[in-house]
Amino acid sequence: MTKRTILRGPLAVGFAVLAAACGHKGPLLPPVVRVPQPPGDFTCLQRGSRVLLRWTNPESYVDGEPMPGPGTVEVWVLETPKAEKVAPAAAADVEAKGQVVGRVAGKAGEPGEFAYELAPREIEACVLNFALRARDPGGRVSALTEVCACAPQALPRPPTDLRVRVFVDRLEVGWTAPEATIDGRRPAAPIGYLVLRAEETGPFELLTAEPLKAPPFADKDFEFEHPYRYVVRAAANTAAPYLTSDDSPVLEVRAKDEFPPRPPLGIVIVAGEGFISLSWEPGPEKDLAGYKVWRRAEGEGGFLALTPQPILENAYTDRAVEKGAKYTYTLTAVDSRGNESERSAAAVETARGGRP
Repeated sequence: MTKRTILRGPLAVGFAVLAAACGHKGPLLPPVVRVPQPPGDFTCLQRGSRVLLRWTNPESYVDGEPMPGPGTVEVWVLETPKAEKVAPAAAADVEAKGQVVGRVAGKAGEPGEFAYELAPREIEACVLNFALRARDPGGRVSALTEVCACAPQALPRPPTDLRVRVFVDRLEVGWTAPEATIDGRRPAAPIGYLVLRAEETGPFELLTAEPLKAPPFADKDFEFEHPYRYVVRAAANTAAPYLTSDDSPVLEVRAKDEFPPRPPLGIVIVAGEGFISLSWEPGPEKDLAGYKVWRRAEGEGGFLALTPQPILENAYTDRAVEKGAKYTYTLTAVDSRGNESERSAAAVETARGGRP
């Protein structure tokens, strides 16, 4: 008779667990391969002798996981023959036949930019098909973006000789029209001009809603003594997105306010017992600092300032008058930079009472 050993207690449970673990297993899963999202918001537009490419760097992989650290965007281009209708090539053709012409490092989610310099042979002779590919810090790459096609044109050269004229209510920016296109053809024949302005260190912003037909441009939204920078582009079309020249040389402006306020108007003069009162219309200037009141007694040579420092009120009462004396008054307006107006029209009155 065969003797069997029966296992009981914790040892039996351990064997049961081991047996279960050695049973049927599920399918083996491949390791997760992270693929970056391609760059977004991809556009391309010719400006002068360059094609400007702009995009937004990807923030995540295709599975939604965020991308770590700064990555790189590869710029691809494929040249194809020029046709009557510009149609972009397929992304597969760009990948198979194109070449990488640039690599731009950038942080996730931030804008990126690349300027492709046109060769003279490419102007009006071909179509340039651009696409982008993102590469993460570990070297993993995205699919190519959709293709952005550009047919380079002989755009005008930039305007030259920028200049400014300063007026009390505006800065007039002028320039000289370009004489030739980027490939040397004459005339340049721009359709119009776009004017851009920047603060001393900020980015340039468009001031013209549509191309201006000819100079000058009147900038009415400005401040005296404030630094500005202007550039002008010559435009080859009338609808956005505009095909334009490169930027003109930068014109730096810090306009000095040398314009006095207008003389006060509407003076009303009234004589009372022992005083003469004046009132007048308030001045329209935004930087008005006040008014000066001037007086000349009959028989005196020149005017004396009754208010050496400008007063803010548009009224004044002169109590230092002599009974029966005739006085002539005039006013000037002063701005915050010390510019003083010409004298107003004179107002004459005789004191009815006062010092004997």
